[in-house]
Amino acid sequence: MSRRRALSLGLLVSSGLTGCRQPVTEEQTTLPAGVVALVGEEPISVQTVERIGRAQGVSPVTARQHAIRDALWASAARQALPAATLSAVERRALARAQLEALEAAARRQGLPTDAEIAALTALRFYELDRPRAVRVLHVVLQATDPDAAERAARLAAELQPLLRAAPDVAAFRRIAEAAALPEGVNRTVEALPPITADGRSLPDPSTHTPPGAHFDEVFAKAAAALTSVGATSPVTVTPFGHHVLRATEIIPSHHVPLARRRELLAPEIYAERAASALHALLTTASAQHDLALERGVDELTARVTAAP
Repeated sequence: MSRRRALSLGLLVSSGLTGCRQPVTEEQTTLPAGVVALVGEEPISVQTVERIGRAQGVSPVTARQHAIRDALWASAARQALPAATLSAVERRALARAQLEALEAAARRQGLPTDAEIAALTALRFYELDRPRAVRVLHVVLQATDPDAAERAARLAAELQPLLRAAPDVAAFRRIAEAAALPEGVNRTVEALPPITADGRSLPDPSTHTPPGAHFDEVFAKAAAALTSVGATSPVTVTPFGHHVLRATEIIPSHHVPLARRRELLAPEIYAERAASALHALLTTASAQHDLALERGVDELTARVTAAP
């Protein structure tokens, strides 16, 4: 490799840390192979410039300037900051470098695998691989004791044709809530989130349904059988009671092709790989090092004022 001519910067730096402005000295000199600049004794390598350029999307010249600037600030910090502060800064810098290394290693493992994509797709099926879903309003009649089961079934059978004839949701609710309840029978009338045929629910803040809620299979199939808005189910019996359902919205299916999901999910999968590697690293480090805490650590920590 030919000898390189590069910019060498001395340690005199204009810095708010030093509280004064001093000229930065520049000198052209011959540097070791692979080194594009020296800041004091600290070399700026070609690899460092390339990494900054890729990460920030800037030209090699701009990346070199950024590397030199960072090295100058670090040099000024070493001169100006107390040793304890400098140690904390260095720890954070090393931790950041470790995280960047873990992320790079995660990417080197290759493109997201089908198994990784499938796992994320299952968690976010409503965005990526959503089957048809039906939103319903339903009434359920619940027997509070075994002797009331027949009375609940009889009332459900009487209500179903009335509910089927209801012209709209408001009328359906009014009829369901107005029916006289026999002894030992409770009633619930509620709107539910969109439900797929296999019982999964789509996210729906309006019904306050928790994420990942799963409905009874018989109930889900009854909802899926409703083919249009306004359709009403026959009486449907589940372990929770006797139901009549009214479809209020049909959500069509949505499927993102595998190749597109691989592209969309790649950043999240790389981050998950890095997080798993970090967890393993921290577990190993914790096993190798003892941790001692000040006896009054909780009281001392409580006095810390967090930044807004």
